[in-house]
Amino acid sequence: MQLHEQILKQQADEKRRAERRARHMQDDLRYAMKKLTEPLDINLGYEEVRAFRNVRISLANGDIGCVAF
Repeated sequence: MQLHEQILKQQADEKRRAERRARHMQDDLRYAMKKLTEPLDINLGYEEVRAFRNVRISLANGDIGCVAF
């Protein structure tokens, strides 16, 4: 396998892994939103969502998470 082919394969693998991580994060966010005691309006902005007492949104290492508690 030539160096160019190896680099292309590595880039494709990285892209696939990034897409998989994004899908898992979306699933986690959907699950957390279902567990909220008060439903969220889809048109709410970030700051308005933060105002909910039972929602914690974390931005750690570029990952987005929403935890209902």
